[in-house]
Amino acid sequence: MPERAMVSMKRPRRKDGNAEPYVSGEPEYSYGLTIRLENFELDALKMKLPTVGQEMHLMAAVKVVRVAESSSTQNKGDRNVELQITKMDIAKHGAKEPAREGKE
Repeated sequence: MPERAMVSMKRPRRKDGNAEPYVSGEPEYSYGLTIRLENFELDALKMKLPTVGQEMHLMAAVKVVRVAESSSTQNKGDRNVELQITKMDIAKHGAKEPAREGKE
């Protein structure tokens, strides 16, 4: 698969009170963009705990498990897609190898 430039998922700040993006006090990133790795996943990845704020690269294979589109008289339409991560790897930002136990 050819490498693509990454696109920022950070939601822009609302300027006029009528736009949809977040306002001050709301999260900068949508809830669905956060993943949680627990003991099983950390062990499977042989990953040691990173530091808070550390940037990493996530490589993943996903399966589309849900697609929906709706509209109403009050909004122009909502679309959403749910992706199930089926395979993944993670590496420190700028690293050429995954962030495995015993490797820096």
